[in-house]
Amino acid sequence: MSKPTFPPRSTPDAASAAGSATPADTAATSPAAVRVTLDAMLAALPATRQTATEQPPPAGTASPLHTSTGGVENNGFGTSSLSQHADTGADAESQRLLALHRPLEILQAQPARPTPAAVELDVDLLFVHSGNSNALAQTWVRRVFDGTRLHTAQLQANVAEQILLLRPQIVLIHFEQPLLSLSSQVVEQLRISHPHMPLVAVGHQKDPQATLTALRAGVQDFLDMDASAQAAQETIRNLLQRQPKMVQLAEASCPMTAILSARAGIGTSLLASHLAWYLQTQLHQQSPEQIAHEQSAMRHGPELDAHGGTPMPIGDTAEESLHTLLLDLGTPNGDTAMYLNAQGGLNFADAVRNLRRFDRKMASSGLGQAASGLRMLTLANNASVDGAVSAMAQAPTPSQADADMLLMRLRQYFRHVIADLGPALPNSIAMRAALRANEIWLMCDQSVLGVVSTAELLRQLERQKVDRSRIHLIITQHDSRLELDAQHIAQQLQLPLIAIIAERRLQLMQAVNQGQLLPPKARSEPYVQAVEKLTTTLMNAYHSDSPLKNSTSASAHSGTGLLNKLIHRIRS
Repeated sequence: MSKPTFPPRSTPDAASAAGSATPADTAATSPAAVRVTLDAMLAALPATRQTATEQPPPAGTASPLHTSTGGVENNGFGTSSLSQHADTGADAESQRLLALHRPLEILQAQPARPTPAAVELDVDLLFVHSGNSNALAQTWVRRVFDGTRLHTAQLQANVAEQILLLRPQIVLIHFEQPLLSLSSQVVEQLRISHPHMPLVAVGHQKDPQATLTALRAGVQDFLDMDASAQAAQETIRNLLQRQPKMVQLAEASCPMTAILSARAGIGTSLLASHLAWYLQTQLHQQSPEQIAHEQSAMRHGPELDAHGGTPMPIGDTAEESLHTLLLDLGTPNGDTAMYLNAQGGLNFADAVRNLRRFDRKMASSGLGQAASGLRMLTLANNASVDGAVSAMAQAPTPSQADADMLLMRLRQYFRHVIADLGPALPNSIAMRAALRANEIWLMCDQSVLGVVSTAELLRQLERQKVDRSRIHLIITQHDSRLELDAQHIAQQLQLPLIAIIAERRLQLMQAVNQGQLLPPKARSEPYVQAVEKLTTTLMNAYHSDSPLKNSTSASAHSGTGLLNKLIHRIRS
């Protein structure tokens, strides 16, 4: 008796979703081939259901989703029908595979997102691990804290530097054999460089050595990877309520304005010296009430103290002279100190080496000081940036992390920092200071070479992920007789033009040769007008309670009225 044949069913729309059946598919009898076919069908299952409801398959046509494997028919609906005359062994194997795959339909319908408790944690976390070998720990942390802003770093990296860049609120450190000693060293270093940062260990509490090592290192808590996700989330939530956030320290930092250029010799040190002097004068004339109001608004936060130094609250106003700090990190170094006749004091390398006891009192008495009360900090005497880096490399802790920590501490003691970075070099201290500045002022002259070099410097800053909105352009040594005007340069560089400084080399050199700078009272001098305008910009942006705000604004905008224009024309 001959075996009856059954015409295959067809679903045209499902065919387009799953692809056409090949002879290899219909002839395959191995379990692997059946598994591949089933996986493909399960992936196209929702579309198949919809099209099967809307368009019944016409009889007598072959369906790409209809695969026959030793008599097994799959109709594309997650079920199977066996031919009554198929091979019994193949039928049994196919039925078993289909039964195994059938529950996947239910699993795919489950939500993939974590529990709502994880999403409620609005926090920046940094997870420090040992690399690819801790894939399980990384997966656990990502799953438990999926709703947070999670960053990762390796134990072998400069974790202190990563904290300064990423500014997390809590640092998670993995403790697991055989790297317990390395994890412990990282905790000890962070307790020195970031004493207010909450440190939490991640590991298995069933490993007593890991738990004991973490607690001895000084972590605030321990997250057990064998416990529930809700327990870990609740631990972090409670820790956030108990500990001050890192963002408070960031808000406690005073503004920093960085002045740099792509090429040397265009007057960054002269501009920084004038700007810091003018700003110091105006800030010094503020009343104690205005100073207290500004510091309570900008510097409210926990106490910060150096190890071995004098504890000082951030909002302390005992040292009223700590208004403006001039950082000289450019090359050649030390020009600003000569311009301002600043005497003695620590240099940058000395301050880094004394970082453990560098406090507000040392900032007041140990730094170089000009007659106006302006404090100064330069690199090592007669040393380039690379030489200063080599000198700081002899310190017991990483030099870059120490330099970053010193900058952060200085910004907690002063009201404004002006940083003369000169022609900043990649990977130098000057470039690192630029990355942390509130504003970056790029100085460029009217030469084509200067514009091209400035464009390359912009690309370097972009590679360092610097927000372009923080960068402004200053055209210096401007001569209106040149065809390459300031507005055209700003358009080419795609930067907002904040100031145009006229060519006044003769007047500047005459003042410098006499050991002076151009005083603010010389209001008819174009260079002074440009610097006063920049000073007013900083006062309005960061120190709006200045008593000289209105008068300075008026002087900075002198020459806009018809009478003032006539007076300037007569004087010239």
